[in-house]
Amino acid sequence: MLKQEKTPKFYTIDDFMDMFSVGRATVYHLINTRKLKAVRIGRQYRITQEHLDEFIKNQTVNDDEKLKLYKR
Repeated sequence: MLKQEKTPKFYTIDDFMDMFSVGRATVYHLINTRKLKAVRIGRQYRITQEHLDEFIKNQTVNDDEKLKLYKR
């Protein structure tokens, strides 16, 4: 029996917009500034689950950053 590899989940720009309640320009800005990784297929971008998880991890605010926000 052949081992089947798991097919990665791809999200569209519209999917990302819905998940995070942001506009199209914001998503393209995140991609262009390399804060959000994406795969370009033809003329369209796709975001893998791995890239989405990495983006969320990088957006997490730690305790030190919270203190800086509150001290202002």
